[in-house]
Amino acid sequence: MKTSLKILVTTFIIIFAPLHIFAQSKNEFVIGIGTSQGTITNAKGTHGPVTGNAGTNVKLVTLVDDKLKSDLYFSLDYYRNLTGGLYLNAGISSVSVSTSTTQANFVGGYSIATFPGINLFGYMIDIGPSYRFKTNSSYTPFVGLNASFFGGSADNTRFAGGALYGVGGNHTYVECIGYTPRIGVYKNSGFFRGFGITINSTTASCNIGAFRSYQYDGFRGDLSLLRYQLDYRVSF
Repeated sequence: MKTSLKILVTTFIIIFAPLHIFAQSKNEFVIGIGTSQGTITNAKGTHGPVTGNAGTNVKLVTLVDDKLKSDLYFSLDYYRNLTGGLYLNAGISSVSVSTSTTQANFVGGYSIATFPGINLFGYMIDIGPSYRFKTNSSYTPFVGLNASFFGGSADNTRFAGGALYGVGGNHTYVECIGYTPRIGVYKNSGFFRGFGITINSTTASCNIGAFRSYQYDGFRGDLSLLRYQLDYRVSF
């Protein structure tokens, strides 16, 4: 995980390093604050025997409540004008999401009635093209499609019986890769110039390290996040 994150950060620096040379009035920094909602599904990994599913094999577990709730997140984006309304967008944002305590059902019929919440936290890096549409109004709409990389951790990993199950324990790594379509609009003149709204819809496949009873090679799952943010852009 550390190696992957270093590669992502290095890539990010390479993109931003030349800014002082190439910066033009059409280039922008965008600062945002927002919240998100989503789900984590198709969680599966190598698991020991459980009732109704003997043997050590890949087992799928389904959360009765798989919804993710979010803390506020902060983001920083850079838009570099390529030509006309076409821009290159690169950004980084904090992520902190969690599920509620729920029931977990394994294929074969075995259930854990009280499955403590899963907490994921770290940083999302996005990079991709963005296009702005010309209008005759004081609002500029835009769309984009980014490749997305998440690097972070999960807690509440303890594998123990009774009340200690899923409470505390060492942090484990989380790595996700996917894509993020985005749409938004911002004020290009007049009062509130520079303020806007951006909506990001991230779909990613995740690898999570040793986690509770998934002690062999962790588990994999699909992450879906819908992120809404208010932002402010500064041209230079």
